[in-house]
Amino acid sequence: MTTKRALIKELAQRMECTDVAAKKFLNSYIELITEKLSEGEGVSIHYFGKLVPHYQTERPGRNLRTGEECKIRARTSVKFKASEILIQKLNPETIKQKECTEIRRTLFVLSFRDIYRCFLFTQ
Repeated sequence: MTTKRALIKELAQRMECTDVAAKKFLNSYIELITEKLSEGEGVSIHYFGKLVPHYQTERPGRNLRTGEECKIRARTSVKFKASEILIQKLNPETIKQKECTEIRRTLFVLSFRDIYRCFLFTQ
């Protein structure tokens, strides 16, 4: 797993700036997203995905060690929904399968049209 320090170094190289500037940028970016989520707003990052606050109500639970029943407090967590583009980049073989399916459909439609045209000409 990549650490924040490694991300800062990579970001500094890509942006051609100092590590301090990259760290300031990354911290500001994280702080801004945190603020928006704490205000109850979702954050959508094009080509990456959506971060949405998820409200969980109080519910009954159980202590696994003792078996004692307890209540789990209401809380807010964050759900992430990856964009279709990110999913495609993570699963390149899936793209090929989708493309093959599209090609098969196209060939089927073309061959069906040809059969239909032959049928029309023979009558």
